[in-house]
Amino acid sequence: MKNKTCVYCNKTKKITEFYVIKEKIDYYCKYCRNAHNIKSQIAKKGKPCSHCGIDRHYAKGMCRNCYTRNSRNGKPEIMNYGREVYPNKDKRINARRRQLKWRYDLTREQYEEMAKNGCHICGAKQLPHKELHVDHDHKHCDSSKSCGLCVRGILCDACNMAVSKYETNQMRDDYKHKQKIILYVSMHDALISAKIKQHDKKQRHR
Repeated sequence: MKNKTCVYCNKTKKITEFYVIKEKIDYYCKYCRNAHNIKSQIAKKGKPCSHCGIDRHYAKGMCRNCYTRNSRNGKPEIMNYGREVYPNKDKRINARRRQLKWRYDLTREQYEEMAKNGCHICGAKQLPHKELHVDHDHKHCDSSKSCGLCVRGILCDACNMAVSKYETNQMRDDYKHKQKIILYVSMHDALISAKIKQHDKKQRHR
């Protein structure tokens, strides 16, 4: 047998264009060498993005750009890729409940009551896939963990970063929410001082 037809490209080629496979009856692969190269290139390229259909798949059925854009803008209905948006929703909520109690001494119900109106500075609502931050006074508890008395409020990403810049004197003078941040910090300084005094008074009379 000097010639053989490739199953992939449907062309009759010389037998030297096929790989030798001893397990086959005729000892030659059904795909030619060129077909093998094409199939390997397709396999390396991977499946396309389900959102744009252009770039290579990265995660959740999307390419890296679409995945980053949708996770930032909050479109979980595009990110489900044939599954529920949060298949382990109960586990995620229980983990968040434990984190709130351990880090800020807050219950889940207290957090939801504080976050129902959104960010306490700009009013931004929390996204379905991302919750708002719990802000505490780092002058009182200088770590990521709070005692619970120095918890100030609920903030979005931008306002949480802006408050930290204001407290370290790095905020621009033309920042749009600067006056609101000054009012927010000064108001909670007085409230936290009152909470600490009341707590110390209770501890002395125990």
